This record gives sequence, structure tokens and C-alpha cells, in this order.
Amino acid sequence: MMTSSQARNMAEMKWGRGGTRSRRTNRKGAFYFSCSGHGGFVIDGRCLTQDERTNIIRYIEPEIAHAVVRNDGKVKRLRGPDSQQTLRYSMAREHIEEIEVFFAEEDCAWAIPAVIAGILDGDTTRQQAVACFLRHQKPSNHECISLGLNQVSPC
Repeated sequence: MMTSSQARNMAEMKWGRGGTRSRRTNRKGAFYFSCSGHGGFVIDGRCLTQDERTNIIRYIEPEIAHAVVRNDGKVKRLRGPDSQQTLRYSMAREHIEEIEVFFAEEDCAWAIPAVIAGILDGDTTRQQAVACFLRHQKPSNHECISLGLNQVSPC
């Protein structure tokens, strides 16, 4: 699973360095950052269930990060999707793995992982996420039912 510092680096590459603040989330592998230009969730795709991933991918296209993984399974280095850094590794002891990373920007996309996977930071509620999701994503009645939103708010 990616670390907070790795996620922060990716967030700053995407949304600007300087003045970055983070908020704790309720899921290991999911992070929330406010950067100088923008912010939102940075989510390691490996922390999602298959159902959550399938539903989130309907709204957010994952980006690919690359990890240098030792033969014992430990991640040695992680290069974010926006990085130009070259990954060097020993082919005898390490290999490269692709990792899906979901970026959900703070304006409206933040509600997608909140509604679908229940990923929240300490400052928002599920009700706020559902209201934002309905307002910005405009899901069909069928989508609302499949996501269990018909019991929370009228679609």
C-alpha cells in the first residue's frame, strides 16, 4: 500500500507544491490533501474492493503509478503517474508493478469515492457526499439504486 508521503508527492505534482495540508481518512491507502492549486483524494487502487473499483471506474479513470518491488514483496520505490523520474532496479532482485491510483478532486469528484466506497475525511459526512454526488454526477435512477442511494436521498 502506498504511504502518506508517496501520496502527498503525487498530490503536489498534480495540484501544486507549497502549503499542502492533509486530512486523515477512514481507509488505509486513501489520503486527502489540499495543495497550493487544488486538492482532493489520492487513492491507492489496491485498497478498494473489486465492486468499489468497478463502480468508481465509471466516474474516475485511474492513472498508473509504477512501483519497484523487491522479490520479498516489499515496495522499494514508487513513481507517480505525473513523474518523469527514471526507476532503476535490479532485475535479479526486483521487478516493476503497475498500481492504479485514483485522483478525486475536491470540487465535486471527492464525493465519488465517498459515496461508492465510504471513504471520508474527518470534515465531511456521507449526507454531504451524497448531495454533492447527485448534484454533479447526475446519476440515473438505475445508478442510484445500484449504489444504494435510493434509501438515502431521492434521485
